[in-house]
Amino acid sequence: MSQVRLIRVGNHKVGISGLDEVIEELAPAYAHRPDAEVAQAMLERLSRRNYFPPPARREYEKALVRQFRRHVGQPVPEAQVGGLEIKILGADCPNCRQLRERLYRVLEQFGLPADLEEIHDAMEMAAHGVVVITPGLIINGKVVSAGRV
Repeated sequence: MSQVRLIRVGNHKVGISGLDEVIEELAPAYAHRPDAEVAQAMLERLSRRNYFPPPARREYEKALVRQFRRHVGQPVPEAQVGGLEIKILGADCPNCRQLRERLYRVLEQFGLPADLEEIHDAMEMAAHGVVVITPGLIINGKVVSAGRV
């Protein structure tokens, strides 16, 4: 059974079944191919288990290529969304959970709308510059804290 991974497609988070398996399969042969080829190969394979609405196809392509490039260690511009975007990086350790709970309280206290994402994948954490020292906290694309709650 394939894992479902949440990724950002446009302004929404969407679950994609089998994404990690497809990325692993394509990485050796497609790492240096153009984005259009990567997107086509990924959509072809992922369409067997996922539905990609035709009007949103371009957004899905960009999101899938971002995930692929991040996996193979290539620089990836972050998808920009309006508002506050917060990422917590860590392995769901006690400090990571404490940071998450404090963040929830602060956002609630000030009535701040925010897109909150937790990243547990070591490769993705490394892409943000947070490797050994967790938890990490990213706000609007900038690492603001690492190794402390």
